[in-house]
Amino acid sequence: MKQLTLQIDDATFESAESQARKAGQSLTGLVLEWLKGFTASPETEFARLLREEETLREQFRKSGRQFAASERLSRDEIHERHAVR
Repeated sequence: MKQLTLQIDDATFESAESQARKAGQSLTGLVLEWLKGFTASPETEFARLLREEETLREQFRKSGRQFAASERLSRDEIHERHAVR
């Protein structure tokens, strides 16, 4: 395995380390994940959207919120239809 040394300013390092911690990863793991994605063969748009959907679903599950159909907005609320008749 190769080793990589980076020189970055303190503020960027602290911010990146904090973000990695929030994501439950080490900074090294986060950089490695990014590099693997950067060098991987390009994914299709469909595959990218599926990956992003799964990421959002996981974040939603971790938030502890429950989804209920009763929380849905009406059609008028969605389209903000408050026109004067």
